[in-house]
Amino acid sequence: MLTDLSTTAIHAKRGALLFLVRHGEAGPHAGLADDPTRPLTEKGKRQAQRVAQWFKSQAENGVAVSVRAVFASPLTRTQETAKPIAAALGLKVQTDDALKPGKLTIGTIRRLVDSVKGYGSVVIVSHEPDLSSLLGQMTGDVEKLSRGEVVWMTWNDLRAGRGRVAGRVKNRAMAPLEKSLLARLLRAAQAIR
Repeated sequence: MLTDLSTTAIHAKRGALLFLVRHGEAGPHAGLADDPTRPLTEKGKRQAQRVAQWFKSQAENGVAVSVRAVFASPLTRTQETAKPIAAALGLKVQTDDALKPGKLTIGTIRRLVDSVKGYGSVVIVSHEPDLSSLLGQMTGDVEKLSRGEVVWMTWNDLRAGRGRVAGRVKNRAMAPLEKSLLARLLRAAQAIR
């Protein structure tokens, strides 16, 4: 599975990309009443920063991905994930109630994509299991998104059962190589002791 946009750059030139992002890790909750206000944990904030840096690095590497809008659910955890992404792309987060848990549909995605002025790619930050359900409807294949994961597809894939995932990258794969390699080496050294 693709983890960067270099091999899908041709799609970005011919057809804009739709990015689906699952929010970062959120803190525990005591019940349904506090669910909308649960913030990201420190780990969740790092995940959001990794996603933002990943988008920024894709643009800096010359991949023709002109992101025109970042949409997010109004829940705190999605807003806290979307804000660094939008900032890295020089945009503001656009909040939409239809991205709340249990509300995400292909119709919502079409409406948001169609609302973008001009031509370009769109980032949607939302929740599980809604994102994997949406992917299942669009592609016929359901695979749960991990926290902070990014999945992308071309806009012409916005038809039920006719789309295909062009690529995906898990959050841990976004960590800078030096840091992730160093962490693996340290864990291996500790395991030997």
